[in-house]
Amino acid sequence: MRALLALISLLAGFALAHADDLSATKQWGTVDVTLRSYDIYGDMVRVRLLFRNNADNSEVISSLMQFEAVSDEGDKGKMDYAATDCDGRIPPHALLKCSLSYRFPAPPSSVILTVGAFERLYFNIGPSKIL
Repeated sequence: MRALLALISLLAGFALAHADDLSATKQWGTVDVTLRSYDIYGDMVRVRLLFRNNADNSEVISSLMQFEAVSDEGDKGKMDYAATDCDGRIPPHALLKCSLSYRFPAPPSSVILTVGAFERLYFNIGPSKIL
């Protein structure tokens, strides 16, 4: 039993050690995507992102087409559309705040959030953090 608890603790520490820091910004084409906050509670994960369009033309964001969340156990999260607000057009050199919510079959300890349909970037999400 002690060996099992030690292994679980080691694996949890490994997953948490690789979580992205809040305010981590990644480049997605001409858009900067910043991880603002995330919460993991029960089987629900909520992620808040900030998009900054650096282009001279507008960009369109679609929660249906451009996001996916997968737990550390390999379960794909089901988007909670009622709690998700991440759709719209970002004018040139402007910002868009985004909130995504996912439900999982079992409570995840960490999640990988994929942003993008063709060109992709990834955020590793660990225990709840709020900026």
